[in-house]
Amino acid sequence: GLPSIFDDKDPEARSVTEQDLRDLRSGVTNEIRAARADSLNAFARAFNGQMAPVQDSAPINYSFSTAIGGQSKLKGMTVGYTGSVTYGRTYSMYNDGVFSQWNLTGGTVEGVDNLVSNTYFGADPNLELISRADPMEAPSFVNMRGSEEANWGTSGSFSIKPSNNHEMTLTALHTQSGRSEATLLGGFRDQNATSTFFTRALDYEERSLTSLQLRGKSLFGPLTAEWAVSGGINTQEEPDLRFFSSVQNIYERAAGVDTTYSLGGGNAPPPQRYFRDLSEETQSAKLDLTLPIDLGAARRLEFKVGGAIDATDRAFRQRRFEYREGREIDFRDFGGDISAYLSPENFGVLDTLNVGDIAAYNAGIYIQENSPKRGNYDAARDVQAGYAMAKIPFTRWFKAIVGARVEKTTILTESYDDALPDELRLAELDQT
Repeated sequence: GLPSIFDDKDPEARSVTEQDLRDLRSGVTNEIRAARADSLNAFARAFNGQMAPVQDSAPINYSFSTAIGGQSKLKGMTVGYTGSVTYGRTYSMYNDGVFSQWNLTGGTVEGVDNLVSNTYFGADPNLELISRADPMEAPSFVNMRGSEEANWGTSGSFSIKPSNNHEMTLTALHTQSGRSEATLLGGFRDQNATSTFFTRALDYEERSLTSLQLRGKSLFGPLTAEWAVSGGINTQEEPDLRFFSSVQNIYERAAGVDTTYSLGGGNAPPPQRYFRDLSEETQSAKLDLTLPIDLGAARRLEFKVGGAIDATDRAFRQRRFEYREGREIDFRDFGGDISAYLSPENFGVLDTLNVGDIAAYNAGIYIQENSPKRGNYDAARDVQAGYAMAKIPFTRWFKAIVGARVEKTTILTESYDDALPDELRLAELDQT
């Protein structure tokens, strides 16, 4: 989950600004410099340092389910019930994936020799085809992904029939899934064909759906009424989605082969963590009325009218945090070792400068919030509908069904980016 220090702050206010960093060294007073140092330390050390995949052994896949159901009498009324619970956990992994993009630089499609790859991630690239890959870098190419997924659900229903003319059923359902995934890609991109570009992703996504429905059927003389009301909540959470990209360069020098590592630079944004939440609530109701009229001679006219309403509200929120380097830290000094680079002692203030009565500070790794407003939005959808129809038996051998239906739909979306003009920030569909 999001550390409370960030949960309590305004997403639009950067946790550490460039002015804050300048104040560490050149703030007007010791108190200002100390306050900036305390703030930087608190934000920088709020997250754990796990930003790269690790390998481990997975247990076997497994699942189970159980269900119950029955029918009985309760004070002269018929009641029925069902219930079920399911659970499953699965693991999967591949280490021989390939992701590539190709350009046709001349000739025909059949002439494979004319194809040039400008992006390639995957082990053992064919250097005869991928001419832009550096042969010294190619052994580092990799495309691996491992995932663990858990799914569980429960459902139940309770039905009651007070008399032959009335029945009701209450149904409840909850399903939930969680998927944890780690990805490691190594290869080249068109901006950096002579280096190995690595990107790592750690992702956990959780989805849930909860719904409750009450439906019934009643007879009032010849009139039949069928109705239902329901509500549901659908959520999707992606807490702490993490990306860490870096570049490896292998140089052949007179003294031997030299390998250097740097952060993504122009090829990728700095290491990042995302927190994303989507929630959606739905309410609906419907009613159908059916009235048969006996015309004799085994013919029956049937009228049917009904209406339905459906309302959905959705909210999506996203926050993004970036790792930045202060004066006292440089990824190049860690030989590509991400764990060493992100060890706790490298975060926050690393050096204090005392000159007489003046204390100034130098920063190591710090966290800066850079949450784009444009990624956040609210939305709503409302649907109202009604219909009327008749089933007309002209003869015992010929029937006609005629009817009409009208529906009004309104869809609204509103971006949280108040810098956009209203015609881009707000959108509405209103149609009948």
